[in-house]
Amino acid sequence: MDCAPGYNLLTRSGLSASHYYLLPARPEPLSVVGMQLLERRIAKLKESHQSNQPLNLDLLGVVFISSGGGLLSRYYNRVMRRVQADFSPEKTL
Repeated sequence: MDCAPGYNLLTRSGLSASHYYLLPARPEPLSVVGMQLLERRIAKLKESHQSNQPLNLDLLGVVFISSGGGLLSRYYNRVMRRVQADFSPEKTL
């Protein structure tokens, strides 16, 4: 299920009903910040479900949707390395 980039009721419901999720991201600094915020919110969502039925939700991977090119490729590569440092390299596709 593809969700809007915001964290709203539809996104929370989709995550609650799932076992895995993918993070599509552009290799830009704001995407890194957005991924970090989403990871924190997912941790809180899991925490809120602990008393009822635990949420078995795992990150399947981060998918870069635009790799850039030309003069910006060095910039994009730096951001991609940062994401690989935050998440394990096998989680970045």
